[in-house]
Amino acid sequence: MFKKVLKTYFLVFGVLFVVNWAVGVARFYWDIFRVVFIAINFPFSLIYLWLENKDSIWWINHFGSLVNDEIGQGILFIFMVFFQSVLVTALIFLFKYWLTCRRQTINSF
Repeated sequence: MFKKVLKTYFLVFGVLFVVNWAVGVARFYWDIFRVVFIAINFPFSLIYLWLENKDSIWWINHFGSLVNDEIGQGILFIFMVFFQSVLVTALIFLFKYWLTCRRQTINSF
């Protein structure tokens, strides 16, 4: 079971990483992609967008001189994709569990 979850997680992570990267770049050129970015990554996109607007001084004050705003945003992006992948993987397995229970209930009648 754990192997199956891990395979699903890595698949979801890879897909979300590529999609988020493309949509994340496109949102700077077209406003509609900002809404798409927020929708794909909700609820973690709100935190990401809030921290993205912080300047270099904020990042240096909180994390030291080794982390400026660009490095912080890169790390934040990877964490956002990581947590969103965990959420999507959990939803996939909950949906599969619900389908299994539903089939068993229908077949028992």
